[in-house]
This record gives sequence, C-alpha cells and structure tokens, in this order.
Amino acid sequence: MNSPAEFFPDTESQPDNKENLINVGSPERWAFAIGGGALAVYGLSRRSPGGLLLSVLGTGMFYRGATGHCNVFQALGVSTATSREGESRSAMVGTSTWKSLSR
Repeated sequence: MNSPAEFFPDTESQPDNKENLINVGSPERWAFAIGGGALAVYGLSRRSPGGLLLSVLGTGMFYRGATGHCNVFQALGVSTATSREGESRSAMVGTSTWKSLSR
C-alpha cells in the first residue's frame, strides 16, 4: 500500500515555484481532503441552494487538501508543512522569524 508521503509530498520536494508551493502539512491535508469531499457530496445530495453552497465550500476544502497549497497561508507567510530535516515550521511567519527562532 502507498504511504501518505507519496500522495502528499513535503514542501522541499517541490520545485521553487510560488504557484505550486506546498504550505499545508500532511495531517491537515488529509483532514481537508476527506472532510471537503464529504461536505461536497453531502451538499450535492441536498439539492438546494444551501446544498450548492456547501458543495462549493467542500470543493475548496478538497482542493486545499489535494494540492497542499493555501493562498491565505501564502499571503501571511505561514506554513504547516514539514521541512526535510523534520523540523516543524508551523505558524512561523516569514524567513527572518524562522531564522531567529531556530538559532
């Protein structure tokens, strides 16, 4: 069976492209992918305007989980993804903050 790392690689394994930056950690990605998919299916099953709204929200959540990228995190300079060295960068804002905390 495939490991979760194969489905959701860490940030460091991705090319240095701002559009494809993975800034959401693996456990959070799983939660958003599963929860978003379930919410999208539930919303579609409601067959109402409210259900449509739920399915749109669920699709957005699923997208965040599947891609590992959050535009809000990117705008704030936050990442919950793990680096290659295994150090968590959770809630570290900006590189200067990260460098000062890691000394």
